[in-house]
Amino acid sequence: MSAQPEGDPIPEKPAEFGRTLVKLLTGRKSLSFWGAIGFAVATVLAGLLLSEKSEGYKRSLLGLLGGGFEPPLSAQTEVKGWLALATFLVVVFALAFAYYSISRFWKIQSLQEQVRSLWKLKRRAETALAGAGSERDRLRGENLQLEMERDSLRGMLETERDRVQKTLEARNNTLRRTLGETIGAASRIRSQMFPAAVHGAGKTIESVHYLYYIDKQFNTEVHRRYLIRAGDTPMHFWQIAIRVSSEAAPIETFVDLGYRLVSHDMGKEIVYLPTRDELHDKAACVYFLPYIAPKQRRDIEVTYRWPKMMLQLQTQGWENCSVKLNNAGPLQSYSFEVYLEPGTGGMLNCVESGVPLPNKKMEPATSHHGWPGWKYSATEIDPSLLNTEISLRVEWNRS
Repeated sequence: MSAQPEGDPIPEKPAEFGRTLVKLLTGRKSLSFWGAIGFAVATVLAGLLLSEKSEGYKRSLLGLLGGGFEPPLSAQTEVKGWLALATFLVVVFALAFAYYSISRFWKIQSLQEQVRSLWKLKRRAETALAGAGSERDRLRGENLQLEMERDSLRGMLETERDRVQKTLEARNNTLRRTLGETIGAASRIRSQMFPAAVHGAGKTIESVHYLYYIDKQFNTEVHRRYLIRAGDTPMHFWQIAIRVSSEAAPIETFVDLGYRLVSHDMGKEIVYLPTRDELHDKAACVYFLPYIAPKQRRDIEVTYRWPKMMLQLQTQGWENCSVKLNNAGPLQSYSFEVYLEPGTGGMLNCVESGVPLPNKKMEPATSHHGWPGWKYSATEIDPSLLNTEISLRVEWNRS
């Protein structure tokens, strides 16, 4: 295979040859070359035009420029005419090239100015980015410092919280121990002043009314009302106990229950002193101010709200509600009402589970705020029946 000579390749087809020729003649370097040749030829022709031996040529060129060119009459003048025409074309080409070169020069100047502007913008952008980077680093450092201060402050707060919590726990333990000792001392003093064999002898609970309101979370509001008649001796106090299942929420104090006493006798007050304060088992000694005189009556009510008190209804489906009384005379009236707020997904039912009571009645009922429930009642209950618990089984059936 023979090697081709160096230089531009020779096109094989006429079309390719024409395109290559145009490219060579119109390229940037080609234009500069032809422009230089045009200026050189124009200069030579101009010199001939100004010389004394070219009068015919001068007249032909001036006639061409004036628009009155006429064909030459002789061979000598014909050469001069064509020379004048060539000079004219070269001058036109030179002027066109000069216009093109000047336009291109100014365009290049404009582009260079734009490049300089863009360069300045780039420099400003780089400066701004550098400044932003410095500001970012500064803010990052400040943020790191704030995080360190935050962690330090958090550590201090946690340490202080632990210290305060330990202090409060120690004080709470001291207060509970002091309260327990106070309750024990008060109980011993009460027993010495009012022996159980003598105090309250012959008393009778004539009426008992229990009322339970169970909300959708099985929190229970309890109302317990008693009508008490003293016996042959004055009655100064009476103990009331509360015992709930282990499913109920553990409660530390009577205050947490909202434990409250209400006297329904004008001018007669009642107060209480805790005697047992366990999480699911509590008791309080209710003091009558003034005491209940022999054969006199006192109408009192106890209210409290125990969170999750009846939760066993939901977990096991039942709960026992019972009462045990030590009466000298008959219990004239006993009633137990229980209501459940709608929305628990179940319905209540009640079944007598303890000793059968006389004149009993079990019927569906509705509370004053529209909750469905049950009411169990009985009358003229003999004291011998009260030695056994009066018990009612409350059931919750999922609907």
